[in-house]
Amino acid sequence: MADKKEEIQIAVEQLKKAYELLAQNKVVMEDLRNFCALSIPTDMSGKTPNLDINKVMVATGRATVMDRIDYFINTPTAQIVKQYLGV
Repeated sequence: MADKKEEIQIAVEQLKKAYELLAQNKVVMEDLRNFCALSIPTDMSGKTPNLDINKVMVATGRATVMDRIDYFINTPTAQIVKQYLGV
């Protein structure tokens, strides 16, 4: 278990460092935020006419990517490691 925890710790540190490096490039981050913005209706109740489910799924996936980037940038390494360990 100690080896697994150490491997996860190293991987998380590397990921966090890479995402933080990405975040330093304000132009890229602004472009990603615009590209990943959830800008179409996601009302799945049937009240929104002509809703393209495929577009909703793509937009939701993009928003999830941005959430992941923000998570790694803003979450302490120890907390991310605990999540990966299932603790």
